Amino acid sequence: MGSIVAFFALNALIWWVVVLAHELGHAAVGLACTKGLVVVRAGSRSPKWRRRFGRLELELGPVPIFRSDGEAEVYARVGRPTGVMLALSGPIAGGFAAALFYFLGAQLLFLPLQVIAWVALVLGLANLIPFRFRATRSDGAYLLEVLRRHPAAIAEGDDELDVIVSRWFVLATDFRGAFGAGDRDIMARLNSKMRTARADHDSRAIAVHRLTFSGWCWRRAEQGDTTPLRDCVLDARHRAATRGLNRANTIAAAAGELVRARTKFEAGSPTPDSLERGLQRVREDPGYDALSESQAAVAFRFGVAMHDVATIAG
Repeated sequence: MGSIVAFFALNALIWWVVVLAHELGHAAVGLACTKGLVVVRAGSRSPKWRRRFGRLELELGPVPIFRSDGEAEVYARVGRPTGVMLALSGPIAGGFAAALFYFLGAQLLFLPLQVIAWVALVLGLANLIPFRFRATRSDGAYLLEVLRRHPAAIAEGDDELDVIVSRWFVLATDFRGAFGAGDRDIMARLNSKMRTARADHDSRAIAVHRLTFSGWCWRRAEQGDTTPLRDCVLDARHRAATRGLNRANTIAAAAGELVRARTKFEAGSPTPDSLERGLQRVREDPGYDALSESQAAVAFRFGVAMHDVATIAG
């Protein structure tokens, strides 16, 4: 009886490792070929361990007894070459992990390990066969789907907005990672205001602060040239500094002045409509419905202004 239990435990562990290797293979291509967030899930359906490493987020569940689920999700636009590599990388990485287990079993003269590894290798490579089962799609089906697309419809890099959205999503889903080492005071200020709004159950205030954060992230994701705004930003920063505020509040005061003056922040964007389209993208979240269009625009631009003041004037 004990040997049977040990066999099933070994089988579950090997499958968990092979599935994780498979998904990390997909993730490696996603990280190398896109600028978006990559989420890897492996194990049971209820993750118990979550960690963020830059653009990679791991969600791992305990080793299941009968089945190990896995998924790698890339939050970015993917063209044909990247799509092909995404489809192939998972089975290759999973197959390599299974092969290592097989050779380990051969070295140890441990037949059960060899059997489990061989089955994992065969089934992993069989994932390249195109098939769909309920909500499950094999890597082979995804590969076929990518190859059938018209190249012109998925040309990589043809829309700068897609790249900005990918970078923005990485920042907007990682509050600490969205701020540089020199901007921790701004992060603390915004975090404090968010906590206060939540404690007061003030949905409008929560939406305002979240939009401010989104504006900060969007401006950082644009990676535009803000030189045309330098003079007006420095002037606003100087006037705010005379009020004897700390750095974070000085930056906020200068940003507020710039927003009230209807500063043309578009001059620092890579495209004239980037900020407008960014606000539209952010406003797709129904959590902002409590704000009017003008209120949302002010909050979003305030975040943009804070980023400009922090990066230009320090």
